[in-house]
Amino acid sequence: MSANNNEIIYSLENIHHALSPGTISSVYALTRSIKVKASDWQDCLEEISELCAMKWVVFSSNKQPTSMDTQEAIQKKIRMKYSAKFICHRSGSYASVARDEGRPTQKKSKKAGCTASLSIKCYFKEPEVYHFIPVVQEHAFHIPGDQVDDLRCLPLSRRYLWKIQNELEHSSKSARQIRIDLLREMDKYGSKNERRVNYHDVWNLMNK
Repeated sequence: MSANNNEIIYSLENIHHALSPGTISSVYALTRSIKVKASDWQDCLEEISELCAMKWVVFSSNKQPTSMDTQEAIQKKIRMKYSAKFICHRSGSYASVARDEGRPTQKKSKKAGCTASLSIKCYFKEPEVYHFIPVVQEHAFHIPGDQVDDLRCLPLSRRYLWKIQNELEHSSKSARQIRIDLLREMDKYGSKNERRVNYHDVWNLMNK
């Protein structure tokens, strides 16, 4: 990697250039530490999640009061403005406590024991950027983007949530018809690394 790549500050417009091809076509991975524009870091995190066919979930975080400026932080010898650890949405494990053998089979758990993690930091000396640092790059016990087992665990992508909301606000279509139309659109233009829309996606937005 060239020194120049280390100095790139990514934004939402070019964050896809920071990713590397994954093991599945159209699915990417963040395999190196990058700098992200402070005003875009949350949107970039969402974009990375969608392009990598997974979801980063906050495990722990530490944020200084917004009223604290750089000078005060230096005086108090506080280096970190923000720091957080994110874990894969398929981390953890699930053990059924059901004892009744006659109970119906429960829905398969999303938890797979994945150990992938990401650290995000922002320093007072460099408040204009956030550092995205893959701590554990490899996903364990699942393959992001796998159509058989993995895509069912993803939230619906932001663009399709927006499309559903737009249809609900500006059309007279039923929830069923909105779902059918979006499925057709996904079949024609969608990416294979996206979860398909279901009736509950539409219903939940209808009843917000």
